[in-house]
Amino acid sequence: MIPKQNILILAGEESGDMLGANLISALRNTRPDLRVYAFGGLKMKEAGAQLVHNTLDTAVVGVFEVIRALPKLLALEQKILSWVVANLPKAVVLIDYPGFHLRLLPRLAGLVPVYWYIPPKVWVWKPGRAELLEKFCRRVYTIFPFEKDLFPTRGAYFGHPLIDSTKPATNRDEFLQSLGVDPKSRVIALMPGSRKQEISRMLPQFLQVAKMLKSKFPDLEFLLPRPASVPESLYNTKGFPVKLVQGQSVEVMHSAQMVLATSGTVTLEATILRKPMVICYRVNWLTYLAFQYLSKVKWVGLPNILAGKEICPELLQKDMQAEKIVETIASYIRDSKRIQAQVESLDTIALSLGLDGVNQRIASDLAERLGQ
Repeated sequence: MIPKQNILILAGEESGDMLGANLISALRNTRPDLRVYAFGGLKMKEAGAQLVHNTLDTAVVGVFEVIRALPKLLALEQKILSWVVANLPKAVVLIDYPGFHLRLLPRLAGLVPVYWYIPPKVWVWKPGRAELLEKFCRRVYTIFPFEKDLFPTRGAYFGHPLIDSTKPATNRDEFLQSLGVDPKSRVIALMPGSRKQEISRMLPQFLQVAKMLKSKFPDLEFLLPRPASVPESLYNTKGFPVKLVQGQSVEVMHSAQMVLATSGTVTLEATILRKPMVICYRVNWLTYLAFQYLSKVKWVGLPNILAGKEICPELLQKDMQAEKIVETIASYIRDSKRIQAQVESLDTIALSLGLDGVNQRIASDLAERLGQ
């Protein structure tokens, strides 16, 4: 069994790994005596966690995809439970990934105190999940101000953690020059997602968009960041006017005039950077119909959901065609007033997400609850 001053953090996808890494760094500042173990990815390992198992290859979206991955998910579930039983950490922190973590929650809570960081979006669908978190979690760290009220006895809001992490490490000109791109170029960031299945589904269309836009606007440059957890073999960019970049997604978006984004965390990062975007998404029809039936909101993009209106164009399912995407982006390129209007709306949303130091405030609260 591990020593007492230890916690376990669970994350199942790229965004959770990044957010977990930032939380771990803040925890180590607050409680250097804590040893952090993780089922997650390399970012959490680099932040100082002892990686028990890399879980990022289990990230799936959609009903059919979950069914196909079920044996692997069940095996991972058992491995986590066995580890907790054997080691009894002082606490378990679940980061996002509700489809998987909700199955674990009741059993984990019967063993050790459980904290949830970035809870399920019960305000979009499945509001009954809020009751489960209220029942089994010691604390629910929300990421939007209105969410705290959805967890009346467990909720706590300290700001959105992306405020801390969505900061470019270099200035735009230096970054572009390091890639061999003229800083005077107009740049489009291609963000097809971080999960393998998303990339396989979205990237071919995004590459066609780049090719078609380049023919219309020869001065455009297209940058495509590749997450470290995704094999380069998924990125077949040969014959397309796209420069593949190792990681550095924030720098890529910071350098861009516009972002072509798959719906997800990246749209909120683009919001914080005040980068106008077009949001796309495509899943199998069963998953999409389930979303339409169960969802309590009209949009899939976080900026639109938070604004309560469509400020960023959304092209979903059958509308996610290269021709339509090109037409939409071109309309922004040709009309600077449309770009400015979207930037102003994004600025309002970004300002509502809190001030710097979010991770440190969460870490301090968690450390206080863990006691000595």
